[in-house]
Amino acid sequence: MASAALFFVGLVVGSFLNVCIDRIPREESLVFPPSHCDICGHALSWLDLVPVLSYLGLSGKCRYCGEPLSWRLPVVELATGALFAGLALQLGFNPRLAAAIVYVSIFLIIFVVDMERQVIPNRLLYPALPVAGLLSLLWPPSEAARDALGFLIAVFQGGDTVLAISQSLAGGLAAFLVLLVPWLVFPSGIGSGDVKLAALVGLTTGFPLCLLAMLLSVVSGGLVAVVLLLSGSKGRKEPIPFGPF
Repeated sequence: MASAALFFVGLVVGSFLNVCIDRIPREESLVFPPSHCDICGHALSWLDLVPVLSYLGLSGKCRYCGEPLSWRLPVVELATGALFAGLALQLGFNPRLAAAIVYVSIFLIIFVVDMERQVIPNRLLYPALPVAGLLSLLWPPSEAARDALGFLIAVFQGGDTVLAISQSLAGGLAAFLVLLVPWLVFPSGIGSGDVKLAALVGLTTGFPLCLLAMLLSVVSGGLVAVVLLLSGSKGRKEPIPFGPF
């Protein structure tokens, strides 16, 4: 029941994430003007804002101008609901769940914005970096982190608090360096936003798990790029967004 309730909470949050996806890259306020059709500019009523159901009830078209709405709207809402419910089942209801929900929301915005616009907005990345570091306090240090960074407990005499922060900061630095080096060598092959995003991934996953996260990103991104090139879906000089991976 609790996971089901969080699914519906996720649908509502997903509706707000769609606003963020539309407005953050345009550097617009998330509050003003109120929700409106991007095509005709008409203000939307509450009947137009019910997650998923409004889209289905309107057959995917604006009530006022009849223009088709993006299918991304219900997809993001459903994805957010499913992710929230899945996190609840995986983690249970504890402080880690709150941190994971924030992480998922941030990364989902970045995922979609980079897919649609091939940009990772600094307006979201910069505030997310310190937030991820602070939320690491809600996440207990892993055994791998204890093995790699446990000496810091003796040095700073701070117990798990010091270790949690150190795990996050070390992860952010390691992941940042993993992409910084190729960006410096071949800046046209990778965007600076991807380098900063790597730091966010590292702060979120911590050390040494960040190294696995970066490895999976590079391998999965490379495999998809090869498939797109061989299938002719992308040309050799056409950019492929790396952030989603």
